[in-house]
Amino acid sequence: MSYEGLIGVILLFILYFSTSHYYLKKRLNIQEKRVSLFSKDRKRLYRVIEGIIVVLFIYFLGVVTFSERSDEFPIWIRALPVCGFFILVDTLRGIEHWMTDKESKSYVYEFLGVVFMLALLVIISL
Repeated sequence: MSYEGLIGVILLFILYFSTSHYYLKKRLNIQEKRVSLFSKDRKRLYRVIEGIIVVLFIYFLGVVTFSERSDEFPIWIRALPVCGFFILVDTLRGIEHWMTDKESKSYVYEFLGVVFMLALLVIISL
């Protein structure tokens, strides 16, 4: 990654944290609602889909990492399983929050994470 790419990633992190903390939390008063794969109050469908995403992540990470020609892959191909995992999980959790708890608007944090990961993937691929 070039020097400009590193500066872009740092600026992206600053933008993400300032948006999530100062704008969403302080100004709009939207509280973040965290869930995990093993949260007891989640519906079974969401846990199963997230479990499938985890298994696919492990598989694709193994394919990219342990391939015979993994050194020849561009950096964005090597980062794709991790970014793709977070994009899929955050999208699923955002849809879950939107479907089950629209009033709290906590789904905005998840979709902000998706935008952040997409922007990070774009910066890495340049």
